[in-house]
Amino acid sequence: MQLRNIEEKDAIYMLEWMHDNNVNEFFSVNFKEKTLEDALEFIMAGATMVSVGTANFNDPLTTIKVIDGIESFMEQKNITDIHEIIGCVK
Repeated sequence: MQLRNIEEKDAIYMLEWMHDNNVNEFFSVNFKEKTLEDALEFIMAGATMVSVGTANFNDPLTTIKVIDGIESFMEQKNITDIHEIIGCVK
C-alpha cells in the first residue's frame, strides 16, 4: 500500500486523532505522552506542525523541552534549516 505525503490540510486531523481515546486504545499507544523523539519522527515523516499541548498537563515545560531538543538535534547534525529534515524519511 502506498500512502500519500502528509499535507498541511491534514494537521487538524492529526491533532484530533492523536488525542482521541478510541484511537489511542486501538494503537495501544498514548499519544498524549509522546516526547521529543516522536516530534522529530513526525517532522521527518513530513509534518510541518506537531502538537505537544496535552503533554503540558504532565510537564508544563514540555513545549520548551521539545523546541530545545529539536534545536539541539539540529546543532548536533549541523542542520541550519528545519526544512532540511521535514519529510526527509520517505
